[in-house]
Amino acid sequence: MEEEQILDPKDIYLRVLHVTASFVRQSKFILLDLDALMAMNPNASVLAHQIRRLSGILSIVSTDDYDNQAMASNCLQYALQLSQIADAITEGHIDRVEPLVKELEALINVPIPN
Repeated sequence: MEEEQILDPKDIYLRVLHVTASFVRQSKFILLDLDALMAMNPNASVLAHQIRRLSGILSIVSTDDYDNQAMASNCLQYALQLSQIADAITEGHIDRVEPLVKELEALINVPIPN
């Protein structure tokens, strides 16, 4: 018999935060190299898609808790910012990438709810 896994919203959020922070750290080293940004694995577009899905899950499992809803909202903001970064990279607008990465970095530097 399989044990039922309980989704812990904070665990999901911390994982999203970790992955997003890793993306920011990696991309800072290659901000001026469009080919390297396109070759990142996972790239901004893939991360945005995955984080958007996780944000949806967080919204479902945390309907009555303010902190959990805040975490879901934060995840959605990260996904939107990553989508903008992905668009800038795809469109070859390297000049837009650095400010967008800095904005994402500011977004992820928020207190973690209890």
